[in-house]
Amino acid sequence: MRFAGVFAAGLLLLGCHKPSAATPDAEYRAFAQAVAAAHQGKEEKLLEFFDAPTRAALQARAKAASEATGKNMPDDAAYQLVLGASNVPPLADVKVADEQGDMATVEVVTDGGARGQVKMVREKGRWRIHLDMLPGSTSADGGA
Repeated sequence: MRFAGVFAAGLLLLGCHKPSAATPDAEYRAFAQAVAAAHQGKEEKLLEFFDAPTRAALQARAKAASEATGKNMPDDAAYQLVLGASNVPPLADVKVADEQGDMATVEVVTDGGARGQVKMVREKGRWRIHLDMLPGSTSADGGA
């Protein structure tokens, strides 16, 4: 599986995170640690790592799945969707590739040598992950 797909899937988790990471790369490292903790059964609020458009798109996807199956999904369905699809491999390096105002790109390198880039957006003073590929999630720079 390509790193971008693995990374994107890994971004869909919910977790308990203190908004203390002052830089985009530190926030992504905190996200990776929270994903690992969630996979070990610890209660994590991973959705907090995503910006508002991405969270809304994840919640809409969980709602659509509920409607498609005809079953009521639990309140944490978006979290479960993220956790079930997430795999953030161990990281070798995370660094800010570009930062302009409230937008940044973080370059991520896994222990296995796979490379990828992650879009980050500063929202309410905190760096958060933005996923353009989710339907309903508009680009952080105003595009679709």
